[in-house]
Amino acid sequence: MLSCAGAIRQGGLGVIVLPRTRGLINALAAELSVELDFEAAFRTLEDPVDLLKLMDFHLDSENLELPELLLEWMCLQRLFYGKQLFVVYGLKACLSETELMSFYRSVSYEKIDMLLLESYQRGEALPGEELTIIDKDLCVIS
Repeated sequence: MLSCAGAIRQGGLGVIVLPRTRGLINALAAELSVELDFEAAFRTLEDPVDLLKLMDFHLDSENLELPELLLEWMCLQRLFYGKQLFVVYGLKACLSETELMSFYRSVSYEKIDMLLLESYQRGEALPGEELTIIDKDLCVIS
């Protein structure tokens, strides 16, 4: 399986649906249009996203925990939509410190930029976190 960063480095979605595969699908459509009992036209497959939508490709999230699911979602958003920054609210309330550290390592490995917004700070900042507190008057306290 190609990682999120690997797919982006190698050209994004075009790597997932190779040009050869698109060519085969277009050739099949052309062959089908000739076999029909009536004059038929079709739109050639140029954007691989069309094929993924047609066949209802989706993330198989059945066996994924929240951190894994969030990471996969971030990777897919970056791959398909070019998202560069992810803002997540309340993540620390949902994950244990161990899960957070593991999630941070995975996010760092994938080179994903993320901003966490929390309603309050519990304890010390974890390694890799940069803490900025903004009070109700929007004063920044570092």
